[in-house]
Formats: sequence, structure tokens, C-alpha cells
Amino acid sequence: MLGFRRIVITTPLQVSDACAAIETETQRARAPLPSAKRFFTGSVSGDGFELHRTGPFKNGIGPVIKGRIATGDDGTTTVTATLRVSLYGLVLLASLGTIATAYLIARDAGGFVAVVVLLVAIGAYEVDAGRCESRLRRTLGAV
Repeated sequence: MLGFRRIVITTPLQVSDACAAIETETQRARAPLPSAKRFFTGSVSGDGFELHRTGPFKNGIGPVIKGRIATGDDGTTTVTATLRVSLYGLVLLASLGTIATAYLIARDAGGFVAVVVLLVAIGAYEVDAGRCESRLRRTLGAV
């Protein structure tokens, strides 16, 4: 489904260590200035987290990452997370899709430009979601 990914990461870390590892990559939400040293902005609780990628500007297309951390039956820790487009990103993509459709119905060349912009926005989300997933896996020492 467009703008939605579900990932499962298995890690040898204990739940508390996995939370601590994610927390070292996360700055608190609404920090005065984004930290170049922290990849995520958000919050980490005892068994879950909600993150956004940190950047120098507001990234409406970037994924919102919500996850749960639990101990599996075999003693390993499993992190289950969903990556989805933010509400702002959904509105932006829907607007671009509507504009593209209107121009295409009117048989205007602007419709093709709008379609290209829409595809670039979708591609930007997918690249960003891939980077976030990769960083989470690396942070947790995924098996």
C-alpha cells in the first residue's frame, strides 16, 4: 500500500537495551533546534516509540514511525514498527493527485508535469522510509 510499511526487526538486545539504543538516536520532540547527531525526533517509552526523521526543515513527506518492542518466545527481542506518511503528506499527495487528474481530464500538458511531481514525491517518501528502516535495523543490531 502506498505510504505504509510494516517491518519486523529481530535483535539480540533485551527490551530495555533496545529502547536505550533507539533513544540514543532520538532527540525529544519539539527540541529548539534539530540535532545533526540524532537521526530521529520523537519519543521512546518503556515498550514503544513514535519517531520522525530529523532534518533541517519540516519534512511532510517523510514517514512517521510507530513501533512496539517485545520479547519473543525464543528470548529474542522483536521490534514491530509501521512507517506511514504523515497527515500533511497525505494531504499533499492527494492534492497533487487531484491536480494531475484535473489537468489530464482537461487534456492539458500541465497534467503530465503534475504526474511527474507526484511520482517524485512518492519516490522521495520511499527513499526516506528506506533510510529510516535501515537506520533502525543498524541501531538495533538486527539479526
